[in-house]
Amino acid sequence: MTQQRQLNQRWTSSCESDEIAEVENRLIANADLFLLLDKILVQKLEANSKIRRSRDAYDKPAYSEFQADCNAYERALEEVRSYLKIIKED
Repeated sequence: MTQQRQLNQRWTSSCESDEIAEVENRLIANADLFLLLDKILVQKLEANSKIRRSRDAYDKPAYSEFQADCNAYERALEEVRSYLKIIKED
């Protein structure tokens, strides 16, 4: 398997051009930690999915707002997960 860099450009968007390679290398060196955080976020996504589909969710007085909040929470978690894809293995 080969490893290719697949960094979200936001990681380095505020870096000076001479700092980019160092930041990329540090992120790649710590990719295992990002994988741990990704697992936590996946658990949060799964829990949110169960809560929003539970029978209790239908009994909420502001059901539509609750669903909108769940959708926003999922989008935020997915966006964070997109930053954690540091290394792509082929």
